[in-house]
Amino acid sequence: MSKLKKIKDYRGSGCINTQKIAEEYRLSQWTEVIQEKQESGLSVKDYCETQGITTNKY
Repeated sequence: MSKLKKIKDYRGSGCINTQKIAEEYRLSQWTEVIQEKQESGLSVKDYCETQGITTNKY
């Protein structure tokens, strides 16, 4: 299975709710980041430095 988890079907009345799809996508991406950080055993600061993200964003 790819890194992307299946996005829930938010279609209703023939319209696709792109805001909900984007929200679900961002949530799945941050869930993976947090899991990878925990598995790394690094501090938040060190993990963020290796991943190129700021600690404020994390």
